[in-house]
Amino acid sequence: MSNPYRFKTINGWNTLFIPKPGAQTFNIRAVVNAGSTRETTPGQFGVAHFLEHMFFKGTETRDYTEINRKFAELGDVNAYTSRERTVFHLTSLPRKDKEAADIFFDLFFRARMPDEEIEKERSVITEELQTSEDNPISWAMKRIGWDTWGQAAHPVIGTPESVSQLGIEDMWAFRKRWYTPENTLFAITGDLPESRVDELFSSSIVPAAPQAARPTTVEPVCEFKTEHFQIDNPKSKQSLLLMIFPSVSDLEMRALRFGPDLATNLIGGGMHSVLFEHIRENLGLCYSIWMQYQTFCGSGYHSIFTLLDRSNVKTAYDASLAAIETLTRSIPDDLLEISRSNLLFDYSRSLETASGTAHIADSYFDMNRQLVPFQEYQDGIQSITKEEIRDFIGRYLLKPKVAVMNADLPFN
Repeated sequence: MSNPYRFKTINGWNTLFIPKPGAQTFNIRAVVNAGSTRETTPGQFGVAHFLEHMFFKGTETRDYTEINRKFAELGDVNAYTSRERTVFHLTSLPRKDKEAADIFFDLFFRARMPDEEIEKERSVITEELQTSEDNPISWAMKRIGWDTWGQAAHPVIGTPESVSQLGIEDMWAFRKRWYTPENTLFAITGDLPESRVDELFSSSIVPAAPQAARPTTVEPVCEFKTEHFQIDNPKSKQSLLLMIFPSVSDLEMRALRFGPDLATNLIGGGMHSVLFEHIRENLGLCYSIWMQYQTFCGSGYHSIFTLLDRSNVKTAYDASLAAIETLTRSIPDDLLEISRSNLLFDYSRSLETASGTAHIADSYFDMNRQLVPFQEYQDGIQSITKEEIRDFIGRYLLKPKVAVMNADLPFN
């Protein structure tokens, strides 16, 4: 199976070119293998996210006004910070590739992060934090995550206490420690000749300096706790039922030919899914129910989220587990084919644009510095058997940790 991706080391940095024939735009991104799990003390919570914001406040030769106007001229720019990574990305027109690469790498390598801007951005982040706190589901998920996995799962944005005291020295130290060649991938996706991509990388990436011996990396401790728990949020009249199932990592999912993805889609991946059809449509117990898969600290978790009235929590819990258990005995042929088609449709749709295709690069470090070509994913999804799905569900998706908001636990 041919691999369409082109990995190279240029100026001492890891680079990736994902050809996208016929694309009308191109995307350039930096994936840094450092998010909030690298923040080891409460006083530093939120520094990765704060640093991401400060990258846009000026460089050695550009102030933020020029940067904002230039990005508006070039196309679309954004960034995000998660528990595992920080990603910067810019989508523009191929005819502006040189200008886009120039300013993108100017930000990455020459961000000035002026002291006079930090207080303004602190106010912005404080407002962002408050908006998150005012959302009942976001509020609940932050507290549930912290309780479930411990300190490593503190909120990505930080806490009011940490955001109020973070200084520019904290950001420079975090940048120096983690924004390094071994922790960074630069990627370009679009309809560009490979020689042009090499030219853009070579002319824009600052050559890596000789690296002094770095301190040994201490991986974050993400201990999954097995206790069930209940929280109350007086701001919300709605209840949340959350079921968390420790399952498999990204690499293990690949070894299982993406069967866990198919199991997720079958169980709670949309309006066709078993849970949506049974819990919402047939029983009318909730407004919303869905299942998702996420990775954290090298492990994988499947989670079921149900928004409902507190009087329906126990019934919905019992009915959800019963519906999942039926799949260990029998999976309808038509539902299996619908789920296969639905997964591949969503994946294919995301690959229609350069920016959607470039998003593949964000999983680079999760996949042990590998990527999954679409053909491999498609072949895996098509080849998974019902027996393999039933086995996976039986192994991983029958005994959840349960958390509820504004309701009693659904068992004694």
